[in-house]
Amino acid sequence: MHYFIRKFWNVVSVIVVLTMSVAAVSKAATVTSADDVPSTLETGAGANHTLVFTTLSGAAGGETITLRFDSAFDTSSITEDDVDVEDDSVNLTTAADCSGAEQAAVAILGDVATIEICLGDSGDIAPGSEVTVKIGTNATSSGTGTNQIVNPSSVGTYYLSIAGTFGDSGSIALPMLETGSISVTADVSGGGGGGGGGGGGGCGDT
Repeated sequence: MHYFIRKFWNVVSVIVVLTMSVAAVSKAATVTSADDVPSTLETGAGANHTLVFTTLSGAAGGETITLRFDSAFDTSSITEDDVDVEDDSVNLTTAADCSGAEQAAVAILGDVATIEICLGDSGDIAPGSEVTVKIGTNATSSGTGTNQIVNPSSVGTYYLSIAGTFGDSGSIALPMLETGSISVTADVSGGGGGGGGGGGGGCGDT
């Protein structure tokens, strides 16, 4: 009898592990149509950023979206008021944490901006939604942005990475130039999981 009980629980354990593994794989995807449009790519200049991407997994309450800027960017002055989050062109209400009724919490630590979808506050982002994140003085929804991200001081290509517990990931290249005011859109490069990249991109003078 003990043998059969032990075998039963072994089978149950295998099923649970397999179910959890399938769920984890299904949540891993590459964001699509990902672009970041800085107001300038001039080295050392302050810039607003407008990041747009399509999430295949969506983001449920309690899950996070992280935006990691290369350490050569200076994000030290950015606060929650400098960040707006939109779900299919509808602004989510934001705060520094989820203790109130806001739909998303925004925190900046080091060069990482973490957006947490607040549980039970109707801010869930459905799979297939277009997410827009504005950082800088272009943020005007939940507070008014007064600070900008400062570009790296050296010419080169730097990266903005998208990740978080919501399951999607991607990376956008941002080429820094010596002079001029440059805006850019770029292909998305995925990290792990299925899905495809965005369309072609380029940069041009503004």
